[in-house]
Amino acid sequence: MKFIRLVIFLLAIIMVWSPMRSCTIFCAIDSLGHVWAGNNEDARFSLGNKIGIVSKTDSTLGFVWFYYTNNGYAQGGSNEAGLFYDLNSVDASEIEGC
Repeated sequence: MKFIRLVIFLLAIIMVWSPMRSCTIFCAIDSLGHVWAGNNEDARFSLGNKIGIVSKTDSTLGFVWFYYTNNGYAQGGSNEAGLFYDLNSVDASEIEGC
């Protein structure tokens, strides 16, 4: 129950916090040891967004991924074993000492 409250809280913050510019990625582990991951895409939605579904083969796992057709950039996805990935970015910054 605490996990569900945390997810609802995080989603409420994401929906209310309109000045956000970068995508949000989060993960949590519930009391049974299951890992839950989620993300949102803050880029402008278009009808060019697609979902790709790739079936497993004898040597690869199946996976689902999300991408923009106008530039082919992958936006995130997951394979059938549960490996989750997404992309995120921040504004350019300088690192002291480099």
